[in-house]
Order: sequence, then structure tokens, then C-alpha cells
Amino acid sequence: LMLASMVRQDADASSLVTTATEQLTAGQYEEALATLQQVSADAVPADLKDAYDAALATATTGAEQRRAARASFDAGQQALDAGDPVAALGHFADARGNAY
Repeated sequence: LMLASMVRQDADASSLVTTATEQLTAGQYEEALATLQQVSADAVPADLKDAYDAALATATTGAEQRRAARASFDAGQQALDAGDPVAALGHFADARGNAY
């Protein structure tokens, strides 16, 4: 019973890492991070540990950058609504310059 549980955890972890990798390829950083957060690091098979660690790092960075870009855009919109187009332009430029 314990061996069957371990095999299922390995399969689940493998499937989730594969799904997250596909999400990263599609630029879906926040989705990939959510997928990887479903995986217990202890459940990742040794042969996938490097892929898991790399995907988690990429997804975390990408998700943080997406949030930063949205925050810059929102700040630009608020500045525009407040009648400050110069500040808005700076915030929008920051959002546009974000590669994520």
C-alpha cells in the first residue's frame, strides 16, 4: 500500500511538473506557479528534481514580474485619472518595458 502511494505521488508530481513546463512555454507564469505549488518538493522524483527546481524558479520570477507590470500599469491608470499624464506615461513605459 505504501509503495503504491509513493508511485502515485511520483506520477502526480511528474504530471504536474510536465503541465507547469508546458504552461511556462506558453508564458503562463502565474498558472505554472500555481501548478507547481500543488507539488510537495519531497514528492518530486530524483530524475525530475532539477526540472522542478528550474521551473519553480522561472515561474516565481515570471509571476513576480507579471505582478510588477500590472502594478505599473495600474499606477499609470491612476495617474492618468488624476490628471497627471507625465507620471502616467512613466508608469505605462515601465509596464511596457517589462518582458513578462
